[in-house]
Amino acid sequence: MRPRLLLFAALLLSTISTLSACADPGPGAEDVAGCGSCEREVADIRTQLEALDGITMVKRVEFIPESPTNGSGVDIELRSSQPSEGDLASEAARIVWQSRVQPVEVVNISIKLADGSMAQLLPYDFRETSREHASYVEEWGERPVE
Repeated sequence: MRPRLLLFAALLLSTISTLSACADPGPGAEDVAGCGSCEREVADIRTQLEALDGITMVKRVEFIPESPTNGSGVDIELRSSQPSEGDLASEAARIVWQSRVQPVEVVNISIKLADGSMAQLLPYDFRETSREHASYVEEWGERPVE
C-alpha cells in the first residue's frame, strides 16, 4: 500500500508543478505574445477614430489574434457623413500603425458613406514583406512595437 501512496503523491506533485508553470508564463512573456486580447489598445484606437472629422459612428474595432489559418489583424467598421472615403481609411490605418496593438499583419477597413454606399477599400498589409511596408514607415514612422 505504501508504494502506491508514494506514486500517487509523486504524480500529484508533478501535476501541480506543471499546472503552476502554465499559469505563470514568467517575465517577458507578454512581449513575445503581443498585447494579449489588446482590449486597452483597441479602446485607444476607437477613441482616436471617434475624433476624426467626418466619422459619425465607429461601429466596430476588433483585434483578430493569429490563428493556424489566418494572420493577426484589426477589423474596423466606420460610418461617415462624407460623400467619399477621402483620407478616412488612410487615417484609420495610421492610427492602428501607431498603436501598441501587436501583432498586426493586416488591417481591414470598411466605411459606409453618407449616401449609404460602401467605400471600396483594399486591406492594409502591415507585414514587413509587403510592398507597402516601406511607404508606411516613411509616412507614419516606425511602429511603436516590434
